[in-house]
Amino acid sequence: MNKKIWRVLLLSLVTGLIHTVVTHFAVQAMVRGTSEWTPEMGNRLFVLTFSLAILLILISGILGLRGFTRREAAKSAALMSGYYLICFLLEQGSQQLGLFGVMSFVDLFLFIPLAVYTEIFSLLMRLTGLSAYLLVWPCLLLPFLYALFARPGKAVPQNAAEMPDGLCYHEKDKGE
Repeated sequence: MNKKIWRVLLLSLVTGLIHTVVTHFAVQAMVRGTSEWTPEMGNRLFVLTFSLAILLILISGILGLRGFTRREAAKSAALMSGYYLICFLLEQGSQQLGLFGVMSFVDLFLFIPLAVYTEIFSLLMRLTGLSAYLLVWPCLLLPFLYALFARPGKAVPQNAAEMPDGLCYHEKDKGE
């Protein structure tokens, strides 16, 4: 079984966990010493969490997709987009059926890998003023941002042992 297909989902899970923990502690720090939440606090939190999401996508994309081709990254992103769609449908379906316990489970746990994508979704909502139901469809494609960090063409082996002749690429290029 191809393990590469799970990479974007795993990267999203790790970045989502980091994002969720940092957001939790940021909210705790902001409300300490105050009795009410202000719009200014909300704006500061949004800037912090959005910046964190972009930083996490950049770092995880650069470090996590070494040796991936864009095609491999796109296949992995398609799996993540499918997960995003399933979570969205579960959330909306449970809300419509009045299954608020299921909806809470989806929102609190199953959405963790989607945390960095929801920040971009929030920015689009703020900038466009469009309905969340309209914006969710293009946002299902956000995992494909990871394909930008992969290289075009053939996959590069991670170490010299995977090379057919045991040479590193820079040594092989010198001989030609």
